[in-house]
Amino acid sequence: MYLIDIQGRLSHTWELPYPAGYAYLTERDMLIYNGNIVTTDGGFLSRSPWKGGTVLGVEWTGTVLWEVRHPDHHHDAQRLSNGNVLILCLARIPDELAARVRGGRAGVEDDGAIYADYLVQMTTAGQAIWKWRSWEHLDPYIDTSPMRTTLGPSGPMAIQLRSCRTETSLSASVTSPRWWS
Repeated sequence: MYLIDIQGRLSHTWELPYPAGYAYLTERDMLIYNGNIVTTDGGFLSRSPWKGGTVLGVEWTGTVLWEVRHPDHHHDAQRLSNGNVLILCLARIPDELAARVRGGRAGVEDDGAIYADYLVQMTTAGQAIWKWRSWEHLDPYIDTSPMRTTLGPSGPMAIQLRSCRTETSLSASVTSPRWWS
């Protein structure tokens, strides 16, 4: 992993155990890094270029402070102000719900399956605190666009439904999420 300064010069490097996805530095110079755990299970997510699998907190020196793994993690995560990690995941939606989805391009499903985003808050010890599954809150007949999340370190995060011109918030409390528009 390379840190490039504003003039385009190499400023710092880290030797990390997994191919890199997204990463950012916290105010305390901890690198929060989304890594790609290579799997050969043949599943949809494992074949995707944006596959994740792990989130690490790394000191400036390269020492890994913690690692959280999740098999459905696809590319992004954020350290929360309470010390937990909010992970963006992907899962197959139930077939009865998939049958109600309209639009899209026929034939691009994965073996007829449709996948959707969900969020999971986890401790750095790997314990899941809560999950928020988009398909449990959105109507596939009305909300026909993919979800884009802006994961903030504290307070509500923004969830934008692309091309629906809908934006809403989700409170990422320690115990359970709350949805409102």
